[in-house]
Amino acid sequence: ESKVEAETDAEDKEEAKAKEEKVQAAKDVQAPSANNKTPEASLYIDKDFAALRKMVGVGPDAPIRLLNAGYLIDLGRDPNGKLQRRQDLPTEAFLAVEVSKHV
Repeated sequence: ESKVEAETDAEDKEEAKAKEEKVQAAKDVQAPSANNKTPEASLYIDKDFAALRKMVGVGPDAPIRLLNAGYLIDLGRDPNGKLQRRQDLPTEAFLAVEVSKHV
């Protein structure tokens, strides 16, 4: 085996080892799941969602209006589909008030 081939093999092994270490490091880091959140995280998450829920509404003056996923899917399937400004979207583009209150 030539010196160049030996160096190439060594570099390949180093790359493989570095990649393996990165994969292992990624496995070692776990984001807290909904079932495994700290009390502090739970407090902030629940508080933020409560504030968000208060802003979600219906009608053109609501600070936040949730879009209907079905409308977006249909829009994406249309070759000429283009998402318009909020003010120009039809009523069916938004979730009904009963649905948006459960989000």
